[in-house]
Amino acid sequence: MKSIFYLMALSGFLILTLYGCGDSSSPLERTYGVGGKTYCEETAAVFKSALDLHITRSQSDADALYSKTLSDMLSEINSIATQNRAMSSEKYNEDYNQLKTELANAPATQLSDCADLVKIQDFANRNSVSYRGQVQGSKTDDPINPVQPAVFHAFLSNFAQNLDPFSHYFYGQGGANRLTYNFGVSVDANSHNIYGDSQTEVEVFATDDEADNPLKIHDRILSVSDPLTEPTDTPSILTSVGTLLNDTAQELVANFGVINFEQIFSNSPTPYLSVKVKRAGTEKEEIVSLSRRASEKPPLVSTEVIDDHIIWARLKQFDVGLAPELTTKLNATLASIKSKASSEKSANENSKTGIILDLRFNPGGSVMEIHSLVNLFLDKGTVGTMKSKTGGQMKEEPFTLLEHAKFKDQPLIILINHRSASASDISTQFLQETGRAFVVGETSFGKGIGQASISLNGISHLGGVLYVTTIQFYGPSGKSIQAVGNEPNHPVVDPKIERMRNACLAKNQCRFLRMADYAKNGRDIPPTGSPVAPITPLTNVTKTEVTAAQINGAQNAINALPKVPDDIVLENAKQIMKQLIHS
Repeated sequence: MKSIFYLMALSGFLILTLYGCGDSSSPLERTYGVGGKTYCEETAAVFKSALDLHITRSQSDADALYSKTLSDMLSEINSIATQNRAMSSEKYNEDYNQLKTELANAPATQLSDCADLVKIQDFANRNSVSYRGQVQGSKTDDPINPVQPAVFHAFLSNFAQNLDPFSHYFYGQGGANRLTYNFGVSVDANSHNIYGDSQTEVEVFATDDEADNPLKIHDRILSVSDPLTEPTDTPSILTSVGTLLNDTAQELVANFGVINFEQIFSNSPTPYLSVKVKRAGTEKEEIVSLSRRASEKPPLVSTEVIDDHIIWARLKQFDVGLAPELTTKLNATLASIKSKASSEKSANENSKTGIILDLRFNPGGSVMEIHSLVNLFLDKGTVGTMKSKTGGQMKEEPFTLLEHAKFKDQPLIILINHRSASASDISTQFLQETGRAFVVGETSFGKGIGQASISLNGISHLGGVLYVTTIQFYGPSGKSIQAVGNEPNHPVVDPKIERMRNACLAKNQCRFLRMADYAKNGRDIPPTGSPVAPITPLTNVTKTEVTAAQINGAQNAINALPKVPDDIVLENAKQIMKQLIHS
């Protein structure tokens, strides 16, 4: 169903969490004083608070959103009934149409006594419809709280979807928390399946200790064992990656969806796991035994020296700890390059080292990590503006960096594609518009907004987290990339991505397009809000000037290669960086 699909897709891909509330007590109880009132009144308070926070919605939209939400709930029930083919009687159709008419213009004030939700619940129970996958129960006998929790969950889920494509309701305790990773491995199913010709293997993105972990970056995982209580390199059962990626997941991959393949490596009840791998750069296959690591956080960064003085740093997502991990790995790699040049008495010992920051397929994450990442390359100062809404009132705040940049002297190139979203989008805009970074690739996703999280775990009949779009970012130019995306300084078309995109467009199955393509795909684009006055760019930043001659020189070097590179975007960036370093 619509709500289930969007919840699965958006929660993994597009959420930029701005703040979270503790679970010790209800945030609504603290803010709105609704403690001790009915479930219906508490739900009405959640409804109101979301409209007070949402960046483009307001209380004037309450009636329209309320009636649309009720209509969507009724449509879901009807869809289940139609699929079951048990509710096709004339009486059922008559009841359905009558209720649909009654709810068409329902005012939002009726949420406080749940009169409309009771009607929906009675209709579902009367027709033996198991609502939203919940085990059907008898109608509640509580006269104060006459609605079952599953109906409240369905209401909030559909309401959030009607706010905009990025607001959503996640039901479940601890819904705001990310998975923990027990084997020190982070894998990359998305980019490999986009680039590759099959869905039978995934790439190791990074490990928490590359010297110690038996898996290495770029190894290809072919199959995985069941969790093991004892280490073994000869497990009796190995399940192929193709099987582990079930039919729904395979469909999502084919349509640029999100695969949380990392679940296989997370929260294991037993301490060991075996995997069959194809070693990086070879066709050699072997089975290795993994043990749970001390670190419970996934590695977020992998770095490689791809030329004597070029570091390629891949960033998976903007989870907490991204900037410190990137700092550690960049410092270690820079020291290694310098040491090697010194020991070899290289003429390039004092040459600049360039950094290529790869944000392709990076879905974003925490707003605090935007500050931390951008501050690694730009000195303290104001680099943009945030517009948000609190209590129904709009406000503007400067986006200010607080530290001295650790890597302000290295030439910087950023790689982006259509899946670079949210925090990736915003960080790229700040670094590009200040002139600090040169951007290579294709237009990014175009998500310049963020979601605030409202914890509902203190409200027994609700629980979970409601994410509401409450903030929009503007770069140094005063523009927002919302629904537009960042345009690269040097556009490069990746033929493999283009081929897959054309294939899914031909089948009308592309679900994850750029924001600018949403309307073409039958989905609404969230309103972008009013532009703010331009912000004066910083003057004390290291400019990355790339001339036409340097780009031409890079293109000539690429054209001279004996074959088309496997990664044409990275190859373009590498050749441009060579021009920057040696010019």
